[in-house]
Amino acid sequence: MINSVYVSENIKNINPNIKAVFALSIILLCVIFKEPLGCIFAISVMWVLIIKNCRLSRHLICHIVLWPVLFIAFSSFMVSFDITNYRGGIFSLKIINSYFLTVNAEGLKKAVRLFFTSSASLSSMYFLSFTTPVNDIVYILKTIKCPKEITELFMLIYRFIFIVLNMAQSISIAQNCRLAQRTFKTRINSMALMLSSVFVLSYNKSLFMYNAMLSRCYSGYINFLFIEYERNRNFVFLVVLIVFTVVLISVLERVY
Repeated sequence: MINSVYVSENIKNINPNIKAVFALSIILLCVIFKEPLGCIFAISVMWVLIIKNCRLSRHLICHIVLWPVLFIAFSSFMVSFDITNYRGGIFSLKIINSYFLTVNAEGLKKAVRLFFTSSASLSSMYFLSFTTPVNDIVYILKTIKCPKEITELFMLIYRFIFIVLNMAQSISIAQNCRLAQRTFKTRINSMALMLSSVFVLSYNKSLFMYNAMLSRCYSGYINFLFIEYERNRNFVFLVVLIVFTVVLISVLERVY
């Protein structure tokens, strides 16, 4: 779904190394400082860049954002709880003997920081995912001298994800047409049959792909074609400005 999103040429042709450094810098700064205002600024900037340069529907945004944010919110909320041997704090509940499940101001502060830090990191990864096609990710791996075996495995696994998903969806549709979801027992059986069929079919697909590569003179190395990337000074200046602003906001918030 993300792979089919339209990306404007203004940001698609920018050197992917710059975008990767930008996203990773924001993640690193948010993890180091953990200040809510700096993270909120980073989240806002990332989503402004995503919406401005990518054609996204509201359904897609809700689909990819809702469940990760709910998971982050629930995990952060659980961090605010603590087990103590005294009653106190904002909330306390006796669980056993003299032990209490409590929530205090320090725990809430830690939970808020964790939520915004995780949300900012998630937004940065979404920016990199939306604006950087998988071929550009391979270019980044080659730039940092990643072993070619890892690069080729990454590309092949990425391609096979869609093949396996299509096979699983086709089998599920066929099973639903035959009322395989009537009871819990039939659901378990149909799931087991689907997984075994997908495993066998994916293995056969891999053999067919390997034979096709051999017929095209495969010698143990996959050649990747890359476009001529632009060195956009305006985007580099924007990246430096955003990173500096995140640092400034986080430092001022921590000081004051």
